[in-house]
Amino acid sequence: MRGKLLSRRSFLKSLGYIAGTGISCRTGFAVTETATAGTATYINGLAEMLDATPRERIIEYLAGEIKHGLSYNDLLTALTQVAFHTIQPYPDVGFKYHGVMMLQSLHLSSRALTDMEKWLPLLWGVDEFKRSQSLEQNQTGWRMPVVSAKKTNAARAQQELLTALESWDHDAAETAVMQLIQATSPAQAMAVLMPFLARDYRALGHKPITGANAHRMLRITGAHASVAILRSTTAAILNHAGESNPAINDHPADRAWKQNVVLIQDIAPDWQQGKTDREAVKSMLDIMRSASDLEASREAVRLLAGGSGPRVIWEALLAAAGEMMLRTGSFFALHANTMINSLHYLYLHADNDVTRRLLLLQSTALLARFRTDIGTIRRDLKLDEMEPLETADPEAIFATMGNDRLTAARLTSGYLNSGKDSGSLLKLIRHYTVYRTGNAHDYKYAEAVIENYQQMSTTWRNHYLSSAMFSLNGPRQRPNQLVNMALDLIKS
Repeated sequence: MRGKLLSRRSFLKSLGYIAGTGISCRTGFAVTETATAGTATYINGLAEMLDATPRERIIEYLAGEIKHGLSYNDLLTALTQVAFHTIQPYPDVGFKYHGVMMLQSLHLSSRALTDMEKWLPLLWGVDEFKRSQSLEQNQTGWRMPVVSAKKTNAARAQQELLTALESWDHDAAETAVMQLIQATSPAQAMAVLMPFLARDYRALGHKPITGANAHRMLRITGAHASVAILRSTTAAILNHAGESNPAINDHPADRAWKQNVVLIQDIAPDWQQGKTDREAVKSMLDIMRSASDLEASREAVRLLAGGSGPRVIWEALLAAAGEMMLRTGSFFALHANTMINSLHYLYLHADNDVTRRLLLLQSTALLARFRTDIGTIRRDLKLDEMEPLETADPEAIFATMGNDRLTAARLTSGYLNSGKDSGSLLKLIRHYTVYRTGNAHDYKYAEAVIENYQQMSTTWRNHYLSSAMFSLNGPRQRPNQLVNMALDLIKS
């Protein structure tokens, strides 16, 4: 590793953001899911209705509107707009802010359901939003303030946003992100924010989760909620939980970033062309079992230099998160899985090479920090040492979860290793998430697990999905009364 830190100008120039160099980075927004039919006036009115209608009346009202032709995308867009406007990522990027962060997961679940059932995650999300909104109003009374930002050119707005992010200056960053949106586009502002979403180890990985949620919702909702989404995401990035200013202090949460903005220089230009094989993945997984955050990043660079491709790193990181769930079944392990899912998503949608390098190295560091904080080890097992059991029935796997989750995991491993279709398992994961949900973490975890599994390419993917049986919902969880009520109202 090179011995001196990149100068601030060199680092920003490597991202393509220095004034006068032009806006060189792209954002992965080429494919859009936007299908919102409503006008801005209509969406605003729908958002105002969601804001003002009491929680105890909102589901019945919406069920009536659905039967009269309410568009799914219009409701999702309005919910996104009102959630970002009325729930802030302070004092924590979590707790009530799940009313914002859950939106991507609800939408991913809805997309896989029948036309009738697709409304259930969204209607549950409306109720959860009303709960979070009530907490915010009772605790702080906060609503996103109106902020005016004078127009400026793109290069200057970009520079001011980066300076504010580096200085951890919330007010300056909020103004700068609005100026950048005016001068360029929401997509460009998101591209500037992207590497900073993985900058520090705070808030249980909720910062990258916030970023992945923002990126997905920008693609779906278009211009309707873009300013609120990006202002809120900027605020989340700069939340440092009451600590002294990280820009002028040496907090442990920030040390990996300081190392890795230098370490990315040691990655060869053709770093994405390396090979992928099981043994290389196992080597990186072994590293993640014991390395510190700083060591893990250095070892990732060493593997890349030895001819391994970035997929090796990602397969190992996803497997390591699954192993944390296997070993502890803890709340920390759940967040390790949802965080690494979001980091991988951001990596896949960051076309700037330096941003991708940073996201890869920061992901290794942040997950290593999670392992050190994971808590009591309940099962002294490694992911590839869990003995599979044979079954032909996915329902039997979920029935077993209530009494013995280790057996359920072994049955899952046997089912997948026998070559049977995973679609039935994934369908049941979503079914029990929707009908037995207890909180936003159920959706966040289930959708992260499904996406992680589908994006893995080596034999480790079956081990990974098996580990999820330690935290997924099953038939022993209590039925969600609100979801069943909503379904009855839509059918009636």
